[in-house]
Amino acid sequence: MIRRVLGTLVVFGVFSPSAFGAPQAPPLTTTAPRTATVTITLEPIDVDGALNEPVWRTASKIGDLTQRQPDEGEQPTERTDVMLVRDERNLYIGVIAYDSEPKRVIGSQMARDASLMADDRIEILLDTFRDQRSAFYFATNPAGALVDGLAFSNGQLNTEWDAIWEVKTRRTDEGWVAEFASEDALRGWHPDHAAIAALAHATDSLGLCIFARCRQRDYDLAVRAFPAGVGIVEDPASGAANGLIAALIAEREPGGVLARGYRVSQGREIGRDAALLVRIEDGDVWVGGATDTVVAGELRWGELD
Repeated sequence: MIRRVLGTLVVFGVFSPSAFGAPQAPPLTTTAPRTATVTITLEPIDVDGALNEPVWRTASKIGDLTQRQPDEGEQPTERTDVMLVRDERNLYIGVIAYDSEPKRVIGSQMARDASLMADDRIEILLDTFRDQRSAFYFATNPAGALVDGLAFSNGQLNTEWDAIWEVKTRRTDEGWVAEFASEDALRGWHPDHAAIAALAHATDSLGLCIFARCRQRDYDLAVRAFPAGVGIVEDPASGAANGLIAALIAEREPGGVLARGYRVSQGREIGRDAALLVRIEDGDVWVGGATDTVVAGELRWGELD
């Protein structure tokens, strides 16, 4: 059972498990363009998979879907509703995937960029250049896995590319729901500081640090650090957190673009906007950056005359 819609803004697919081969992107459309209405909202949207904000009840659906496989041009065997909403920063895609046998919906994979070939899944391609040759690829399953990459017209998919986005799914008595947002979730996140403090205490650790890859002129990563274990709510420029992140990148991506170093933006969320430089040399991590002198003088210690 395969469900798919093809349009000028989005190429979207909902799939049940099937015996496909190696992971490939859904084919880009060569049919006449279709259009869809994107509803504008001024109210905040909580990406939780519930689709319970008022805008989702009034947003236009993108229209009837058609199959590409196995019966091209035929109506899907199951109903799928897709709504598009945007605000000043983000595009939100709400999907309700109805299923006549909801207890048989499969979502087994949770790892980033996992293969979803054996799962029910939703796949979205954003052809932002409108050339029908390449697209940004996003996919998820009922377990909420994040899979993204770059798709090409020959069906090949490069999942080495990672975007900053968010998706939440929810199973219902009628199927499952997915909610996508192409937002910088890191900068907009409002952490539960009490929960972080409890985590630090339970694990005898400093706390929590998170990071996101960025495509900015002045920095490559955005970092936030919450060292509740030493009594700090949020650190605007953390050597320890950035050292930990750099060690992780060096171990997991030894040949990646960040393997030798990168630039970090940290502290903007609390008004401190630090710019840090990270170097990775032969397994050693160096964290530094430009500084401003606020105190100057001479310090002596020892026995007084």
